[in-house]
Amino acid sequence: MGRVISSGGSFGETLKNIADGNDVEGLDASRYTGKTVDQFAQAIAEHVGGDSPDADIICVAVQEAIEQALDLDTDFDPSSLTDDNIAQIMIEYLSQSIFQIVVNDAGNSWSRSKDVVNTARCEAEILDLTREHVEQSFAAQVQQTGINLGSEAVEKYMRTAAQHVWETWERYDD
Repeated sequence: MGRVISSGGSFGETLKNIADGNDVEGLDASRYTGKTVDQFAQAIAEHVGGDSPDADIICVAVQEAIEQALDLDTDFDPSSLTDDNIAQIMIEYLSQSIFQIVVNDAGNSWSRSKDVVNTARCEAEILDLTREHVEQSFAAQVQQTGINLGSEAVEKYMRTAAQHVWETWERYDD
């Protein structure tokens, strides 16, 4: 899941560069101006996901994150990527990604459960716990340091948050 973590920094930097009108190597965001936000979401998801084995996970997280903050049916306009919208997008991306990291860390224990309903309930609870943690901690981080979307900062945040969610979930289980 290392690529999922490193893609978080890449995604944040890419959004900020597009919002600031800067070029992004490998992605011509101007091609999507006037096209639907959904088309832009697909393009940026493919850009961030690349050819990694985790590309599907990354693409889903990117598209869901953009869908939560921007209306997919409207025309894409780089000026719609305000700091607030970027923060919302990153909160959802981080939540989805960290959830996948935690589920991946759980490994085969999910597949051993014979109770599909309980497994689905547990997954929903972990995702809710992850969202709650990310919303609180990322918002606090943004308040303290502003939107710091550099790769190292986001990667460190994701590793720490995944550890926190996992530890909190284990306490729930006791």
